[in-house]
Amino acid sequence: MKQVSVLVFCILLGAASLKSQVTIGSLTQPKATLDVVASKTNGTTAEGIIAPRLTLAQLKSADSMYVAAQKGAMVYVTDVADGTTAKTVKITAIGYYYFDGAVWQPFTPAAPNAWLTTGNAGTNPATSFLGTTDNYDLPVITNNTEKMRITAGGNVGVGTTAPVAKFEVNGAAANTSAYNAGSGTAIDFTQSNLAYTTASAGAFTVTGLKDGGTYTLAVKGATAGTAAFTQSGITFHYCNNDNTTAGTQTLFTLVVMGSDAYVWMTSGF
Repeated sequence: MKQVSVLVFCILLGAASLKSQVTIGSLTQPKATLDVVASKTNGTTAEGIIAPRLTLAQLKSADSMYVAAQKGAMVYVTDVADGTTAKTVKITAIGYYYFDGAVWQPFTPAAPNAWLTTGNAGTNPATSFLGTTDNYDLPVITNNTEKMRITAGGNVGVGTTAPVAKFEVNGAAANTSAYNAGSGTAIDFTQSNLAYTTASAGAFTVTGLKDGGTYTLAVKGATAGTAAFTQSGITFHYCNNDNTTAGTQTLFTLVVMGSDAYVWMTSGF
């Protein structure tokens, strides 16, 4: 068998020297320098070309053998459990690699500039971003239907493809839940735009008010009182601020514009 293999090799070598093109697997006219034809197509044999299979350590051991003359060489790396050299620095996963004359390159690069469906690591918010670099909108699509759009002008629309405001929602917008302050007077509007407390009306310390926001606080205390709100950097103006009624609900609506908050109350529920 060894003699036959050598004979076949010699025949192919002779043919190559005469024709400069060889077909393997068929007696057909070669269509390129090396034309490999599947020996069977009925699924009874494994067909294909297998590149030399080497571990990273084995490839590294031949580092000095790969120079510009080996540009275009191809291998399949079967194991990457070893350190790298300047030539093998890009071998980070099992797979096919080709030598570009200086460095082994992956056939399928990791696409560092792509957002992957399994997440990205090593991003830099100064240079990495999700979006466009031309004057086109960015649609967000699920189930093959557009659900949200960021326009080239900076407007964001949910349920609309042509938002005309900085944020436009075509449909209902709701808090997951209102913030329950218990019987406390510290109201944290970072939790929700809606909050409630069983404390009696009096001094309320507020956090989370933002310019342009609208907030509602429901107060149900055992005794009547007058509310007074404080938050650092915010000046409160009371459009109406009477005593609450003991044992009933009173709603305070706070509208923030700049560093001013305007307060309305509705009582007697």
